[in-house]
Amino acid sequence: MRINEQTRELIKQVADELGADIENIDDPEAWFFKVSMPAGTWHESEPVTFGIRSGWDKKGSLHISSSFPSMKGSKPYSAPVDPYHYQEKRVSINVSEKKTPAKIAREIEKRFKDDYMVYYQRALDQVKGHQNATAGTASTVEKLQAASHGLIKPWGSHQEDTRWEGVIDLGDDRVHVKAYNGKVEFVMHYLNESTGLKIAKVLGDLAKGVA
Repeated sequence: MRINEQTRELIKQVADELGADIENIDDPEAWFFKVSMPAGTWHESEPVTFGIRSGWDKKGSLHISSSFPSMKGSKPYSAPVDPYHYQEKRVSINVSEKKTPAKIAREIEKRFKDDYMVYYQRALDQVKGHQNATAGTASTVEKLQAASHGLIKPWGSHQEDTRWEGVIDLGDDRVHVKAYNGKVEFVMHYLNESTGLKIAKVLGDLAKGVA
């Protein structure tokens, strides 16, 4: 159910009181507004978003709820981060529409902001961790391809941002390579004896060097 004009105007005024922007303000079919607090207000370096809609479960109220940043997963998919742990209650409040925009804004700051920011920061940390892992995996793949003189090729059409799969053809043999943020896995099954002996020598020399 889309937001009616009266509620739409009220939410606009609440956003103004908060010093916030409404990201989907121009969508006439919006059933909720995504409110964005500028960086340096609720968070010292990041913009913070949350949702406001009519309180369907509580008539005559505005429902303020969580809205977390999205994190890219397996290409080309992305989904909002879910920072809640098992049995943690999702942060949301209801505020009467009869209150003035200024009072509604203060209720949001008093009853919603602090609890919400705990989980918003947790979501930001998850996104940052994913970005770091993506960059780390890309670096690992680049080094693998350089070390193999470019002979390790991507394996399959479905590659994730943080996990990469490749393959190197050795004549009649094939070695699969998996990379994840500084870690490498080689998967070899039933190689020809000559290939196996060569690999065993490389591994033996490596083990002697480590020892």
